[in-house]
Amino acid sequence: MHLPISCRTATALLLLSVADCGQASLAGFPYLQIQPDARVASTAASTVAGVSGVGGLQLNPASVAGLDDNQAQFLWLDHLQDINYFNTSISLKRYAPWILSAGFSHLGYGSLDGRDEFGVSTGSFESQDNLVFVGAARELGAVRAGANLKLGWSTIDDARASLLAMDLGLQSRVGKDFLLGAALRNAGKVLSDFGSSETPLPVTLQLGVQKSLEHLPFTWSLAWEQVKGQDSNMTVGGEFLVARRWHLGLGYNFGLGEDRLSAVSGESTRGLSAGLGGRIMEDYHFHWAWNSFGELGALNRFTISRTFP
Repeated sequence: MHLPISCRTATALLLLSVADCGQASLAGFPYLQIQPDARVASTAASTVAGVSGVGGLQLNPASVAGLDDNQAQFLWLDHLQDINYFNTSISLKRYAPWILSAGFSHLGYGSLDGRDEFGVSTGSFESQDNLVFVGAARELGAVRAGANLKLGWSTIDDARASLLAMDLGLQSRVGKDFLLGAALRNAGKVLSDFGSSETPLPVTLQLGVQKSLEHLPFTWSLAWEQVKGQDSNMTVGGEFLVARRWHLGLGYNFGLGEDRLSAVSGESTRGLSAGLGGRIMEDYHFHWAWNSFGELGALNRFTISRTFP
């Protein structure tokens, strides 16, 4: 087994976990905190109260409750060097009022250089993380509720780790254009770990609000997030309707402004996010998101989704 992990793997995990949760931690299966949707990422994942559609499933499982059509989506994340991430998800209304969903995510690090405890090269090896989930959601009056069951497994050379977890989510409309939302994510059990001690899962509680303005084509969102064992975090975002079928998303992750990151990241754009999306054909939508974390660089996400009867 070629451990410890190379610098490139550690950097990748740091960027992925920080970009989506605002916490600089390599522990606790950080791939569980990647948001596989460009529209969600463009508003700094602040839309737990109002996110809708298949793209929001891993932010709030209630997002697909009340769908009028079936939806499918594919996301690709542009990362460092030959590191790649993709996600595909589908939601079906066949068993209405229940909406059933399923999805798969893959994070691959390419070929990595192994080192022994003395820093001597032991050759190259492969490392990857995978996640599959199934979910169900439905409307209960003015409330939307949903749940996901997730199975994840990771490999670093010949070492293996696996987990079983679940997500729970609620959304409720209060008044005409005001939404409340809550999500509990990654609650579960590590089935097997890389070492002798069990790594804790990144159990996350997120609460949020969303409001559409009456006389402006703008919707703002605000969310509070607590990851177990880490500092709480706030995110804020908004969407402007810039054309009949297109919207511009903006967001800010306050967790990326903590001093503990100042040594490795710039100050000017760290924590900012932006994106653009809309309908490109009758049944197809495209979304792009950009997330910045200063001198470490930025991530670009690209999502294609389709609705069908």
